[in-house]
Amino acid sequence: MDNTKALHDRGAGDIQIRIDDLNLEMDLLLRYLKDCNQRKLQLFKLALTVVAVLSGACFSIYAVYNEPAAAGIQSPFDLIFGLLLILIGAITLTIITELMSIHASRVITLRQSNCIRQALDCLRFQRIEGYYPACLEQLRDQNTTYWQCFGQHRKLPLENSGLRASEASWLLSPDYMMIGTLTFLSVIVLMTPLLFVGLSDTVGYRDGVFSGVVGMLFLAGIFVRWWIARQQLQKQLGPSQEDGKTP
Repeated sequence: MDNTKALHDRGAGDIQIRIDDLNLEMDLLLRYLKDCNQRKLQLFKLALTVVAVLSGACFSIYAVYNEPAAAGIQSPFDLIFGLLLILIGAITLTIITELMSIHASRVITLRQSNCIRQALDCLRFQRIEGYYPACLEQLRDQNTTYWQCFGQHRKLPLENSGLRASEASWLLSPDYMMIGTLTFLSVIVLMTPLLFVGLSDTVGYRDGVFSGVVGMLFLAGIFVRWWIARQQLQKQLGPSQEDGKTP
């Protein structure tokens, strides 16, 4: 009898140790997720500031130094204008790349958090029912004591189908909306000289072509970086069939 009680207490103690370890890892993940969110907002604000300040400088150059009699922006201000366009493209591309990296980190962290939450619920199930669940559906079995005590009150997700659904569309992901907005604003700034070429008889053709080339390179860089990031993220998320299994 004493041996049976000792084995039971040891088993309960082992479960509690596992739960404590998982709770510690969950706390570390939540801290990292908070850091990612803070860095994301700071970078977005920085990008908006860069676009606003440098685009204002570009428009000032056009307004002050584009004389009616001139065949374009006067040198050396055409060089300054060109450098500003390149600077806008380089800075925003760097920020967008970092935002993509932060987004991937957030998604992977959320996925890991769901997996740890599922592991914790499996340990609670074992503590109540006396055995470890073989699949996720057992955690949803309404005929168990676990469901009556805890399972029916679990509102947070235990699998990653919703996470994958948010990754399937730009409109469902706030991070993608942020990246898309920043890309759109940057393209407007980079392509604005093309509008001057079309509406003005005095602006030089080469200024518009330069702006168009910079803008196209910027878009190409964004597309390539986005495609690579998507491929890597899909590998990290793994196949959807895993959602029905316990960790």
